[in-house]
Amino acid sequence: MAKRRLYSKTFWWVLGIGVAVFLVLCILGGEVFNWYDSLPWFDKALHFVSGAFFAIIGFAIGYKMARAKPKFIALFAFCFSVTISVLWEFYEFFMDSTFGTNMLRWQDKDTSARGLGAGLTDTMWDLILGTLAALITCFVGYLWLKRKARTTPDEAQCPHDAQC
Repeated sequence: MAKRRLYSKTFWWVLGIGVAVFLVLCILGGEVFNWYDSLPWFDKALHFVSGAFFAIIGFAIGYKMARAKPKFIALFAFCFSVTISVLWEFYEFFMDSTFGTNMLRWQDKDTSARGLGAGLTDTMWDLILGTLAALITCFVGYLWLKRKARTTPDEAQCPHDAQC
């Protein structure tokens, strides 16, 4: 059976550099330079970008691991991304409750219209934006896989026993 290839080595380098830049922005920008407080959109932008990043990684894993239809690969990628987002919010809760940090913004003044609390509002927007980015990325990825399946049969991707 031929080995499946979704992305080139360049893709993995670019993704790795993107993740490294993302982590530097989170740590240096957010914590050291305090951009989480001084730039109100910074946290939301990072959660949106992370939703897309994890969906792309989910696509790569799903494509490599299973000979599935594009809709199942897209579903796996979506679930993978949303699960990582939820686990991240668990991490923020653990850090706040164990070490007294303010990652969930529970210590901030409540600015919500219904008095839901700053922490709940922050967490819900983080999850909504991560999920929205995953949904958009998975929809685009699904269309790409459908197009790729129509134009290139598996044998043409990696003929016979060639190293793809």
